[in-house]
Amino acid sequence: VVKTYGLALVAILIYYISNIIVKFVIYILINGNLNGFKIFPFIQIAEPHSDGYRYGAAAILYERYYMIYLSNNKIYEEVKKYFLQKDIDIDKLPRKITLI
Repeated sequence: VVKTYGLALVAILIYYISNIIVKFVIYILINGNLNGFKIFPFIQIAEPHSDGYRYGAAAILYERYYMIYLSNNKIYEEVKKYFLQKDIDIDKLPRKITLI
């Protein structure tokens, strides 16, 4: 049983490290440098939505997330300006970090 938990922990670590590496590579491809790189460059604009046909763990895996990818400061400023017109300060939005 202990070995199974160790294997699961290693799998989770590999998942997160590979996720960071993919974000790193995509950021370099889009911007050409690392100026302004963030590990969590997204703004979640709505709660996760499920199609209603799945239950339990499957429902979590098939949820749809509505997020904006902030690839550089110019896009961040444009998104911030848009939301400020609607009286929403994106700098004060709650930060959520989920496992999936």
